[in-house]
Amino acid sequence: MRKYEGLFYLTDSLKNEELEAAWAGVRNGIERLGGVVHEEKKPVRRAFAGVLKKQQGAYAGEFLFEFEPSKVQTLRDRFKLNSNVFREMIVVAVAKKAPKPEQKEEPVAAKEG
Repeated sequence: MRKYEGLFYLTDSLKNEELEAAWAGVRNGIERLGGVVHEEKKPVRRAFAGVLKKQQGAYAGEFLFEFEPSKVQTLRDRFKLNSNVFREMIVVAVAKKAPKPEQKEEPVAAKEG
């Protein structure tokens, strides 16, 4: 299993209850193929800079999940058939490095003499 980040854009025409059901459908699609969801950012409305496929915006949300690499293309193909998913992007998650602790510099004493 490998960690992936998935960004999903759901169509703008969804109402509140439809949006929740569509988002649950995306999550279920990942889990049905054996994926394990670790984190989730609920979809929020995003406006596009212009019109894209007759839409002026979409609901964007993210998942961080573990998935079998051999099944990623199958997952993408299933989302292409889902009319509620406007766009999807699935990438390998990069492990975030912990920030280095800041080193405090000691003042250098002036030499006398």
